[in-house]
Amino acid sequence: MTLDKHIIQALAAFTSKTLPSSIAALASDAIALRCVSPTKIENTMNIKSLTAIVYKEEDMYVAECPEVGTVDQGETIEEALANLKEATKLYLEECPLPETNPRFVTSIQVSYA
Repeated sequence: MTLDKHIIQALAAFTSKTLPSSIAALASDAIALRCVSPTKIENTMNIKSLTAIVYKEEDMYVAECPEVGTVDQGETIEEALANLKEATKLYLEECPLPETNPRFVTSIQVSYA
């Protein structure tokens, strides 16, 4: 099973319904599970893959980028991710991130009483 399928299954668990196939494209675009060094495109733009955490809160989806600290929301997962991407872009245009080591996202299982 590919990483995108794991992401889609996890997101489907939040909504208890099947997600549209377009979420796979969003997963590869906005839900990157690793950071890479910025690369220059046409000497004017930086591109960086960042982590997006999406969860449902009441009737809205909340999307967070922990590396930057940006948070946004939307009525759908797609809208929350699009809003987060725009908020993060605007933030980074004013406050560039310092160079950091890559972060890796995983899950843990904890037993407790």
